[in-house]
Amino acid sequence: MELSKIVQIDEKGFVPNAVNFGMMADPDNNLRLCEGFIFNYDSKKTKSSTVGIIDSIRRSYHSPNESNIHLVVQDYGKGKSHFALTLANFFSKSASSSEVRGIVEQIEKATINSPSVLEDLKAYKQRNDKHLVLCLSGDKQTDLKRLMLTSLRETLESEGITESLAQHVCKDPLNFLEGLTEKEKTIAEQYLLETDSSYGDVQSLINFLREDNYLVIPIVKNISRKLYNRPFDFEADLDIEIILEDLIKKLCSGENPRFAGILILLDELNAYLQSWIVNPFAAGGMALQNITNVCANNKRRIALVCFAQVRPSKMSASLSYMPDAKTYEKLTSRLEESIYEPESCLELVLDRLLIQKQDSSEWKDFLFKHSQSLTNDSKNAYEQYITKYKEIGWPFEKFHTHLSIGCFPLHPLTSYLLSNLDFTQGRTALQFIKREVKEFISVELISDICGGPNYIFPYELVDAFLNNLSNHIIYPEYQKALNSIQAIAGNDTLKVLKSLFLFYISEQKLKTKQTEGHEVILSILSGLSIKRVREALEELSDKMQVIYLLPQSNIYRFYAGLGIADLRKSLDAEIATEQLTFSKFLFHIKEEGAEYNFRTYTNEITLATDFAQEKRLIEDDWRFRNKVIDSKELIELLNKNSLDSTEKGLFEIDSIDKAIAA
Repeated sequence: MELSKIVQIDEKGFVPNAVNFGMMADPDNNLRLCEGFIFNYDSKKTKSSTVGIIDSIRRSYHSPNESNIHLVVQDYGKGKSHFALTLANFFSKSASSSEVRGIVEQIEKATINSPSVLEDLKAYKQRNDKHLVLCLSGDKQTDLKRLMLTSLRETLESEGITESLAQHVCKDPLNFLEGLTEKEKTIAEQYLLETDSSYGDVQSLINFLREDNYLVIPIVKNISRKLYNRPFDFEADLDIEIILEDLIKKLCSGENPRFAGILILLDELNAYLQSWIVNPFAAGGMALQNITNVCANNKRRIALVCFAQVRPSKMSASLSYMPDAKTYEKLTSRLEESIYEPESCLELVLDRLLIQKQDSSEWKDFLFKHSQSLTNDSKNAYEQYITKYKEIGWPFEKFHTHLSIGCFPLHPLTSYLLSNLDFTQGRTALQFIKREVKEFISVELISDICGGPNYIFPYELVDAFLNNLSNHIIYPEYQKALNSIQAIAGNDTLKVLKSLFLFYISEQKLKTKQTEGHEVILSILSGLSIKRVREALEELSDKMQVIYLLPQSNIYRFYAGLGIADLRKSLDAEIATEQLTFSKFLFHIKEEGAEYNFRTYTNEITLATDFAQEKRLIEDDWRFRNKVIDSKELIELLNKNSLDSTEKGLFEIDSIDKAIAA
């Protein structure tokens, strides 16, 4: 049976590089982001899952007993802003829109074992079509009040609403300035010069108001006093609480309200709070507290969701500049009423991208046949080679659910390494799923040739991520070994070589026992039996000589620099055109001094022990100095020395006691 019968890839799910609310202005990109957000759900830990958060926000409009101020805390680069954009679309658009349909489809994939939460969300969207959603980013504008006014103006205009209080905050003083006669404008310009206004001339004030800079409104009020001896009360509508209360009353209340409620999304909360600490006035004063006041007084009609890297209470302890700690605490205390810390790790993303067809008869048959093998392989990886999940509190059942069953056909160690090695992080790992794994699923069978589960074993990560590995310290050694054997090596040999390379680039992420033969972990990484791995290791070390064994640690390593095979090739090349003669050998021996070089090849002294014992002679008298000479020197020495010499013991250096000649 084909793997495609039981597993498929989520083609739409993806992890973008960076997301912000501004991307909603591009319809195509916005739709892709909505369809691509990868939800997760744990019915036992709803505050740790993105589906749990969206359901909690839904309940904010259901009962006054539910919290309507939410804080999502998650580290950098974990998808907070993508989630914020997804929430904005889900609550601001109708249930029939492509964006909401795409979001619901992704929620359905995450809640396959908990369908009730999906049904609740779908039913809510059918009853409550749209919310008035205000999208604020704390890193884009330090003045939260001004940011609110801009978002309100743009959102209301896009909905065709023109007569709300919020739209008149800057609109009325703007209309006043634009309606001045030439005479009035001249008086106003003179007034601004006399008062040395830092905001410039009348046209500058008009430009500021068009950008929702409410700070110039008091100056416009003074101009009206100068012209008419009485000021126009442009500042009466500047109160954020009054503005929001007006919107709730006019747009979110009554029998047929325009919107089901107001949702305020504040991304990059920490960036905004840092600006507020430095200059509270420039950051909008108590605008954030004004928003929480409205939330407290209007349950079921408005909700606030903030997104932060760290909790505001923890952030305050790390900031050296905190002139007014009590005011800061008052400002932020309500934000932590309901805190969510969604679990975001690559393991869960991979689990979601690989969709097992659990309701199919084929999947049930597969589990019936291979359940025990899957459990054994998973338990072996969890208990013998991985320490991470015990350290972070994952029980075996969670590991098995997400990295074995949830990531099949990846072997559990493949899932683990793909999720944790530096060179496979983020989008690169997702590309592996959508390219290599997709191809594997399309052509392979459910079971391997031995009848076991047909896994993608870890060694296959090497070729898939080879471009990412060129800077690794051991890469040149691996590449040199591969180049030297690739033309002649068998499939097993190449798998073991890649597995050995993967073992070293995994560094400390694989726990092994020193007493365990290296072939055991290499067997798991390569998917080969231990016997076949041993044979491949012997071929690589003894025959091909591109790796060697370290007996003290019982592991194999690549040769650094020139290996034995390289050295042999180098020597063969050097002597290929050379004719070997004894004279050249003798020259080499004597080149650095005969005494030193000769000891390299043989002993300096030869003892005639057996001869002395047989003849009952003194052994010390029968010691001979070894010396290398050529035939010519041998003849000269033979002619010079008398063979009947009565001298005993070690001859002088110039005499010949024993000759090794050609």
